[in-house]
Amino acid sequence: MHEQSQSDLSRQRRLLQVLLAGALLLVSVSVVAAMPNSVFPEIIPLPDGHRPEGIATGRGTSFYAGSLGDGSIYAGDLRTGAGGILVPGQAGRVAVGLNVDLRSNLLFVAGGPTGMAYVYDAGTGEEAGAFLLTSGDGFVNDVIVTREAAYFTNSFAPEFYRIPLGPRGELPDPADVETIALGGEFVSVPGFNSNVIEATAN
Repeated sequence: MHEQSQSDLSRQRRLLQVLLAGALLLVSVSVVAAMPNSVFPEIIPLPDGHRPEGIATGRGTSFYAGSLGDGSIYAGDLRTGAGGILVPGQAGRVAVGLNVDLRSNLLFVAGGPTGMAYVYDAGTGEEAGAFLLTSGDGFVNDVIVTREAAYFTNSFAPEFYRIPLGPRGELPDPADVETIALGGEFVSVPGFNSNVIEATAN
């Protein structure tokens, strides 16, 4: 008789645990369903005529979008949707690919047909550096930042560019920019070639 009551008590406890787990699951699902759009907005409008191309995320929920029209950079918050022009446009400038070095909070910008790489403070928009990567017929298209350097592609020439960085992401002298030829199985064809660039984990 005693064994039977202990067994019944165990079953009741297990049933109660299952019911509580089910109730918690229902509450969690209800909360998520009740606020599907409350965490991040579905659409973040950019200024009229901005002509965005590259986009990059930075510290926290910040993001950046460059302009093909005048090289301006829009900075916004992915969580709130708020934002504004961080880097004002300049005649003759173009912003294509973007990447942020989280160590230094510097924003690296590929300058497209200008042959330039621009670097801005991602918090203030102040220009931190400008590097001439190519003076020929080039299109500096994309950039990736690693622990040791920022690498830029050229869509019109079989080469890419390396801007070495200090241990904390410090910028070098402009004379330290390196041009690296693409070879091996890489074949350049008329029109656009190298575009996006990525880095492995190591």
